[in-house]
Amino acid sequence: MSDNIKVFYRDMPCSIHAVTAYCIDDGQAYFSVFVNSQLDVESQDKAIDHELIHISDGDFDKMTPIGDLESLRHYS
Repeated sequence: MSDNIKVFYRDMPCSIHAVTAYCIDDGQAYFSVFVNSQLDVESQDKAIDHELIHISDGDFDKMTPIGDLESLRHYS
């Protein structure tokens, strides 16, 4: 995993598998991926892979509604 990506495990509602935030700390930019710790390991891995696709495809730089991006990722 890249140096600019940090993964954290947190309790979240079951409907949320993972979320990613773009962060800047002391001038260093990175992505924080928060994964639902209540999921099984396989589901956590899938959630991380999903978030990494958002990062690698530059979704954080797009002016596209999140619902549209999620539809694209889940149905492509």
